[in-house]
Amino acid sequence: ANAIAATFYRDRQAAVARQAAQLAAGIPTQALSGPDLEPLKASVSAAVMDGRVGMVDIYRLQPAGEGKTEVVPVLTLQSPSLPAGPVRASSDRLAAKIAAGGTDTQAHESGGEFVRAGRLIRDSAGRPAGVLIASDHLSGDLERHARAGATPEAHALLKHLVPEYRPTANDAAGTSAATP
Repeated sequence: ANAIAATFYRDRQAAVARQAAQLAAGIPTQALSGPDLEPLKASVSAAVMDGRVGMVDIYRLQPAGEGKTEVVPVLTLQSPSLPAGPVRASSDRLAAKIAAGGTDTQAHESGGEFVRAGRLIRDSAGRPAGVLIASDHLSGDLERHARAGATPEAHALLKHLVPEYRPTANDAAGTSAATP
C-alpha cells in the first residue's frame, strides 16, 4: 500500500505541474491588470471544475520600486470539494519564489497534503507578467502511506520541497511535524 501511495503521490505532483504549465500558457496577460476577472476565470475554470486541479491562484507582477517586483494576488478559484480553508500562505510563498526566478513544486500539510506547482505567466514578448499556482489535495491517509514507504532520500527531497517539514521519531509510523 505504501509503494502504491508513494507512486500515486509522485504521479499527482507531476500532473499538477503539467496543469500549471498548461494553464499559465493560456492566461490572457492583459486581463492580469484589468478590472474584469472573467477572462482569467474562463481560462482556468475548466481545470478546476473537472478535477484536474483543486485550486488555482493567479498573481500579477508589478514594479515595487528599487528594482523589486511585487507579487499581487488577483484571483483564486477553488473546487467546492477541497477541504475548507486551505492555507494560502504557502501559495503566496511559492509565487514569490517563482517571481524571483525559481521554478518549484511544493507540498503543504493541512489535514492531508496540498500539492502545489507554479509557473510564470509570460506576456507576448516573453516578459514575466504574473504567476500561476495550481494545487490539489491528497487525503491524509494517502499522504501518510506515501511517507511511511519513503526512503531517507525521499525524506531529504520532501524537506527540500517543504521547508517547514521536520521528520519526527514517529515518521516510520506515518506521522510528521510541520509548522504552518
